[in-house]
Amino acid sequence: MVRRKERLFAEIMLAADVATLVAAFVLAYLVAADLPSFRLGPMQPLRAYTWTLLITVLVFVAALGSCGFYRSRTYQEKGTIIASAVKASLLGSLTMVGVLYLMGRLDPARLALDGFVLGCIMVALTMEKAAVKGVLDRIAERRRKQGAWQVLIVAEGDDAQAYLDLLELHPHWGIAVAGVLDPSREVTLAVASWGGGGASRPVKGRLDWRQVLKQYVVDEVVAVVPWLEAGAFGELQEACMERGLIFRLLVQMPEAQVGRYHIDDIGEGSYLISLESVPQDFVPLLLKRAIDIAGSLVGLAVCGLVYLWYRPKIHRESPGPVFFSQKRVGQNGRLFDCYKFRTMYVGADKRQVEMLSKSKLGKAFIKLENDPRATPTGKWMRRVYLDELPQFWNVLKGQMSLIGPRPSQPVEVSNYEHAHHRRLSMKPGMTGLFQVGGHDAVTAFEEVVKLDCAYIANWSLWLDFKIMAQTVGKILRADGL
Repeated sequence: MVRRKERLFAEIMLAADVATLVAAFVLAYLVAADLPSFRLGPMQPLRAYTWTLLITVLVFVAALGSCGFYRSRTYQEKGTIIASAVKASLLGSLTMVGVLYLMGRLDPARLALDGFVLGCIMVALTMEKAAVKGVLDRIAERRRKQGAWQVLIVAEGDDAQAYLDLLELHPHWGIAVAGVLDPSREVTLAVASWGGGGASRPVKGRLDWRQVLKQYVVDEVVAVVPWLEAGAFGELQEACMERGLIFRLLVQMPEAQVGRYHIDDIGEGSYLISLESVPQDFVPLLLKRAIDIAGSLVGLAVCGLVYLWYRPKIHRESPGPVFFSQKRVGQNGRLFDCYKFRTMYVGADKRQVEMLSKSKLGKAFIKLENDPRATPTGKWMRRVYLDELPQFWNVLKGQMSLIGPRPSQPVEVSNYEHAHHRRLSMKPGMTGLFQVGGHDAVTAFEEVVKLDCAYIANWSLWLDFKIMAQTVGKILRADGL
């Protein structure tokens, strides 16, 4: 219901915005054509500005969308609407100035004309949004007074407030509440604040839903129930079906501290309710994987060049293998061999237990400022992150990502508390928020967890690009471990 109503609302608002933008553009052109002060020479015919008009519409629609004008809840307060309309207009105008400049169409001869057109659009959009607010309010109020769409709420105790809050967020639906029926008390309660045409009547004895519904003039019945009791309203559903009334079930799930709920219709009356606490958007994740593959191929080419330079140096300082592999814990506990250039003396891994006691962040996160096991060149390699170049092979294999939480060692994970495991819910990365933001400032493992969980909760491709840019800066400054 909510999604369909919001989609229809967005389509209507989009049509109104496009009409307003086209009308304002054409009107501004016609006015400017009669005022020589806006031009230094003859103006081109209106059809010559078709592409400019198209770009203007696209830019301003995007600006309006970013300011929330295609969600009905944005239209609650008139002051907020006007402020957001001005913000969207300024954002669209500045974007258009940049676009016109890149197109080579921003010159002193046209500056006054362009400014006049954009000014007309800003005024038109602000007036449109204020007018839309007034029209929506009048329509919704008239629908509620006339009882055009009446709803009976069935809920125990204070559960009905969840649906009433939904109506508060979407006042322009124009829904009138006929009453609230509490089946545990077997009595209906009036909801005077929402108006409506139905009068509340007490219901005695065991509820017969068919008899109850006869006492109301309603178009829809909404049952608000905890998720464990969602299947207890079969008789009410059947009674609504017989009378041709819409039946809705508002299921109250436990409040999610992280993530969001998602519902899938799997057919035959079954619905799969999922709590998604990690990113699940297919296309962005597919693009992330494509970027990982492309980046790993480039990184492995660089790794090959560094290998040719580093091999003789590590052999002089500590004869032995150039590469070093170590078990790491990947996404949701998967073990994999993580590869690096060896930067420590042979046998350094045998001193790991000793290093645990010296880690400044505790046993769950081994971090040493001046690791005595590192070779001279190895210390420099770690400062500029060149030791991690072989991890591009792990990225190519899909065990790691370019950006993500820091990969953990099994010995570290064995010291995790339950809440720490959330940082393992995404693929580990070669770099991440800890490396670029908290590498030097972090003084406790809980801060590492906080950074990694923040990355998971707020992940986007844009965030990955920002972290990548910051990582390049740290490499150039050579301030790694």
